Amino acid sequence: MKKNWGGILISANLAMAVQEQVLYIVLAFAGYLLVKPLIERDKEGYNLRSRLPGIALVLISVVAWRLLSVTVISYFNPVIPDHLLAGQHFAVLGVDAPLKIPLHVLRNPGAVIRALTYEWYNKVVYILGLFAPVIFLVLQSPQYLIPTLPWFAISLLSNYPPYYRIGFQYSAYVIPFIYASMIAGFGRVSRISDGANLRRSMTILTVVLVASSLALSPLSPLTRGFYMSPAYQKPGQTTRTDIVHDMVSMIPPESTVMTQDNLFPHLSSRENAYVMVPSTFKDVATWKNAIGWITSLETEYILIDMETDPHDTVKFLLDIVKRGEYGLISFHDNVYLYRRGYETNPVSYESINITYTSIELIPQNMKAVTDTTGSTGRVLAYLNTSIRSRTLWYGPYQILPTGEYQAVFLVKTMDPGAGGYITVDAYANRTVLGSTTFTESTLKKGEWTEVRLRFSLPEVVYDLELRGFLVTQNTTIRLDRITLTQEP
Repeated sequence: MKKNWGGILISANLAMAVQEQVLYIVLAFAGYLLVKPLIERDKEGYNLRSRLPGIALVLISVVAWRLLSVTVISYFNPVIPDHLLAGQHFAVLGVDAPLKIPLHVLRNPGAVIRALTYEWYNKVVYILGLFAPVIFLVLQSPQYLIPTLPWFAISLLSNYPPYYRIGFQYSAYVIPFIYASMIAGFGRVSRISDGANLRRSMTILTVVLVASSLALSPLSPLTRGFYMSPAYQKPGQTTRTDIVHDMVSMIPPESTVMTQDNLFPHLSSRENAYVMVPSTFKDVATWKNAIGWITSLETEYILIDMETDPHDTVKFLLDIVKRGEYGLISFHDNVYLYRRGYETNPVSYESINITYTSIELIPQNMKAVTDTTGSTGRVLAYLNTSIRSRTLWYGPYQILPTGEYQAVFLVKTMDPGAGGYITVDAYANRTVLGSTTFTESTLKKGEWTEVRLRFSLPEVVYDLELRGFLVTQNTTIRLDRITLTQEP
């Protein structure tokens, strides 16, 4: 509006340096500048000089940025994996690149309908979330939405959820233009309204904007169930985050440290912090190169959380711990801190008190069934699925520090006369650490009974199993839970 063409060109260049999709937004914005005099009926101003900013943006976008970016990318990465080209984001539509969308849309209207209706409910919520608070004013100046058209076409024709769900960064492509249109629309309304109507309109607009912001906030219960960004959640500090903070404080700022993806934000400001690389089935070669490099670093510290591992990378961190000279320096609630070369007892840890149910254990010749007398309503019941294996259950592959332990197996029989003999044991490092055998005849029908097993760990173990085996041919045994405690 102020014709600050130099500022526009600089801003456009900086914007295109951020992400590749911005190119489409800038091109559409250049198109808006070219048709702006016609839309606003400024025929006298529609001359070559008025069109120069739009032409300059087109040249910069297509010639400079497109050619420059392709050249630079090709130099550093001559063979781009298919999954990085975003082709899978338009599988429903039937194209493998955004630039192919216009021609494909003209040739295949049926594919357009399939793509638009894919997860249509989420796309409708996305549009309502963006426009509902300001739709009346936006309709007063719709020309300001021209720069958003390429991205709306890309997002609504896509089958890639982050493109059309609130909470991801992609909404930032269109939000500035929506609110520029709102401001211009309000200016138009103000010119045709008297003071009282203008104040009333301003009050209504403010209430609607505040109400919609509250409704779409991560704090709002209305955002639950709409599959928004995983990061779009109510923030909060729990006992678990306090534990992580305490362990992070034990790592000197200058030390090298490696951790998993969800813990890395606590360490990402450090120069010598590294994150374990999640595996990817789409580009195995690249991942192998990355995992080979990251596991060769031999950092001084390794921080692990066994209960929150979104990308299943803890196993790779444990491989480093097992083959290196790492000692457990701290343990709290399944959060572990290791230090290279540490050989004495942990500086701080809490006594183990963990309960395993049918969720944590791995059944074999058993299945999870409903049992309202169990602690969770689901228990493991015997089901003979293999005559060659007598294993009833195994797992949970627990990391444990040295010490004296007791495992309590809560079991019951449905028929004491079945005569089954069952052995339970503690197993780690390919060694049976302790075992005990009991018979169904010693159990009362339908009553839960505790079977206790004590064992010692002379060293840290990384794969403790609490297993059950059927010694004889048949049984009616059921397992509710296993409670593992560290004795004083």
